[in-house]
Amino acid sequence: SIVPVLKRRSMSFDNDGSKFIIDGNRMYIPSEVIEAVLAQMTTTHSLDSLMRALRQTRALEATDGNAHPIEVHNSVGEHQRLYLYDVSAEILDADVLYRLHNIASEAFLLGEGEVPKTDFLAILRDAEGRVAGKQICYTDEENGHSYVTGQSGWGKTYLLCQLLAKCFGLGHRVVVFDSSDSFTYEALCRNLSRRFVDANVTIHDLDRDGIPVDLFRIDRIASLPTQKRQLLGILQAGIGELSAPQSNALRTVLSKVITELDGNGRITCDSIINKLNGIDKEFFTPETMKDYLEPLLDELEACDFELSALNECDRHNCRTILRRLNGGGKNEGEATLNSLLNRVEPLFEDIEACGMADRSWGELLGSSNNIVVIRTSSAYTESGNQLIDMLLATLYNCQHDNPQVALDVFVDELQNQNFSATSPIRKVMKEGRKIHLSFFGATQDFYPRNTELGSVMGKAGTQIFLRPTPNSANVVAAELRFSKAEMERFDSMMRGDIIVKANLFNKELGRNVPTTLSGHVDDYPKIPPNYYGNVL
Repeated sequence: SIVPVLKRRSMSFDNDGSKFIIDGNRMYIPSEVIEAVLAQMTTTHSLDSLMRALRQTRALEATDGNAHPIEVHNSVGEHQRLYLYDVSAEILDADVLYRLHNIASEAFLLGEGEVPKTDFLAILRDAEGRVAGKQICYTDEENGHSYVTGQSGWGKTYLLCQLLAKCFGLGHRVVVFDSSDSFTYEALCRNLSRRFVDANVTIHDLDRDGIPVDLFRIDRIASLPTQKRQLLGILQAGIGELSAPQSNALRTVLSKVITELDGNGRITCDSIINKLNGIDKEFFTPETMKDYLEPLLDELEACDFELSALNECDRHNCRTILRRLNGGGKNEGEATLNSLLNRVEPLFEDIEACGMADRSWGELLGSSNNIVVIRTSSAYTESGNQLIDMLLATLYNCQHDNPQVALDVFVDELQNQNFSATSPIRKVMKEGRKIHLSFFGATQDFYPRNTELGSVMGKAGTQIFLRPTPNSANVVAAELRFSKAEMERFDSMMRGDIIVKANLFNKELGRNVPTTLSGHVDDYPKIPPNYYGNVL
């Protein structure tokens, strides 16, 4: 008989004695509603006694007697100044408060018989045990990427563990890159169960076991330009953006490495370094410039480009080449090669120190359990993150060629990765849905969209917020379009409480619909240690 109304910009409110307004953690209640509440109370029947109790507990805000004026418009557009009781919603039970914050969410909260039978990823659960989540839509190529943020110690890693187990339960392959000790064997057992981890998880420690795949494995059947693009993308994932001269010189080196390789040979760190060192000071003279030009011209011819179709950057590169042919740029060429060596050698030293297996991602995934965790030591963070970027680049290539089984990739402490224009994460976020590849990234702070990381992860179709850090509370509020009053909800969030902004399954419409919900992390079913039946 009493209806809550969420305060929104340009909202209308008719004071008919049966409604009150919710604004964040504040309730604006007409006197008629207060009287209806008093009629149901067993020990307090006096309005003065109720107001006195609310004042003593500091739950009442009053500027005019016991009331607080509020400006609204009614349903016919007339301006009104109402004097309502301003009471903190914190005096309510947690389940009632949750329902008030999710007034418009009933269509997204599913009881046991309302959950879709297939391809449904449950994300949150409410106080009544109902779940909300999204139906995975492969045919619609829906954005399946997720961005998880929240303070350390408030359940971020636990949430990621539940999500990766659920993705596995949907029949997906799952690859986890861990440089933060979030997914050790002990942590996984604690957040899931030992029986589940033993049956379904394979852990590769880069320091102990080496790199589990050949980072330089490319499609040897493809054309030379395609092979160079693949190899260049893998190297750029590790060393970052290259200048135009560096990129052109590296293309030339890779062309030589690939063409001189026999059918059974492997591309190695040494083969690339040797070619870089083998180009002497005369590399940029007119006599040897043919070797430099031919790869670029081959690519232009393969792509059927006309010179006039080149963009300004490429025309600048051509002019630079012509200037070198006329006798200039020898020192510049040497500097380019030296700068390449300075960037490549430290990375290759780390690769050689780890060791690298002679197998592809397809061979690794085919021989491992469906959840593969690749860990790097926290003391090995910088080079470890470069290796993660290179592994992600090669994993993308594998999924591109084998998209039949969906693949989900998880990376915690995402801020340490490469987000440059040619980074693998950008490529995955932009093109992953076409090949059934979804990315789950997590950071403690929520990065605004005008930052490099924020511009990439802001494109995630699902954003999950645990209790925000003080540094990012305002940015999270802006993303959720929370008012200043609604921001108070962050302070009441407990460990495992989440706010989800995503396309979630609406039972009334039978499809995913944009919404924002709050609740608690939905747990993946635990396997008891003494259970000896079939292990999922």
